[in-house]
Amino acid sequence: MKYFFISDLHVDFYAPLSRNTATLRKYFERFFEQNFLSADACCIAGDIANDYFTYVEFLKFIADKYSAIYVCLGNHDIITEIGGRYGVDREFATSEEKIAYFLDDGSIWQAGHTHTAIKRVFTDAKGKRHLLLCNPVGYPEENPYAEHELKREDFVVDVE
Repeated sequence: MKYFFISDLHVDFYAPLSRNTATLRKYFERFFEQNFLSADACCIAGDIANDYFTYVEFLKFIADKYSAIYVCLGNHDIITEIGGRYGVDREFATSEEKIAYFLDDGSIWQAGHTHTAIKRVFTDAKGKRHLLLCNPVGYPEENPYAEHELKREDFVVDVE
């Protein structure tokens, strides 16, 4: 089965603040075409969006693109936004309150955070090999692939 690994999407930097799902989906489609690749499943390792509405709508959008989606939340996904610039439809007084809201749905949480693409195999003390993958989209002005001369295609992996 082929998996595409990606992180640090920051979708709300690529789409307008909108509560119109049709408008958002147009931007999501362009964002998807520019940043995602074909695979059976997709693993998203955090920082999908600061804005709650954009976050939820993007997950609904991406769920139609792969047979399975695995998501770990990052620091931007749990940010508190009372009076924030995004004009959120849900306001949380603390990060803990936001986490509790998501946990009511039975979510599993894990945090991740990076803005440099990395693909590295390392061997632990017991001789077991591990593959480290960091494939961030990052902010519009960033080029996460430059430092290690990687490309999106490096992050489609066959998993048995």
